[in-house]
Amino acid sequence: MKFLPLIWSGLWRKPGRTILIFLQVSVAFALFGVLQGLKSGVEHLIAEARAKGMLILYTLAGSTRREDIIKDVAPVDGEQALSGGAPDKFVGLDLEGILKSKNIKTLIAVGTAAEGAVLHTAAGAAFRGFDVVVPVDAMASTNIYAEAYTAWHLANAPRLADRVKLTRAELIKY
Repeated sequence: MKFLPLIWSGLWRKPGRTILIFLQVSVAFALFGVLQGLKSGVEHLIAEARAKGMLILYTLAGSTRREDIIKDVAPVDGEQALSGGAPDKFVGLDLEGILKSKNIKTLIAVGTAAEGAVLHTAAGAAFRGFDVVVPVDAMASTNIYAEAYTAWHLANAPRLADRVKLTRAELIKY
């Protein structure tokens, strides 16, 4: 029964009240072979979210532009990409305003900077009262320790464990 929360976290997502947020999209996504597993999980989530008409939001790292994102996971017309901000994308961007204007209650956080934008934006969302789902196979870093720490922190830190659910991309259903 230890893994029941992992399974349940994938079963109850309402498409109209859920956003897929792809954090820290960068050229690194295509450069590191270690990120290929992430690419598969993200492709699956994006395809499902688009099929259900869900809101998908991208945040860009550094000087990355929309055109720099590899085609398989790049935003399409109508999908917003935000640049700038801090590792917590609620800081320096109007992310909270965007989410509240769309009546979003749950964020699915994926990305290429597990220890940066994924950790801090997921925590920022939880602290602001949003539910957060983090598929561990759809977040990555260049360091396996950073990925493990991010998952541990989100699952165990005070005020986060109640709002953040860890799962796998294939278990998320809309």
